[in-house]
Amino acid sequence: MDPVQKLQRALLILVVAGLVTYVAFLEPPLGGALLVGVGVAVFVLQVLS
Repeated sequence: MDPVQKLQRALLILVVAGLVTYVAFLEPPLGGALLVGVGVAVFVLQVLS
């Protein structure tokens, strides 16, 4: 993975983490569900790659 891809992935992770934190602060059950969904998606990506 080249440095540009690493930077894009890091920025994407930061944006998603920020959105999940924001939603969790406003609506805790939805934030928890989003957190679980993001965790499952990351796990599936790791397994498939």
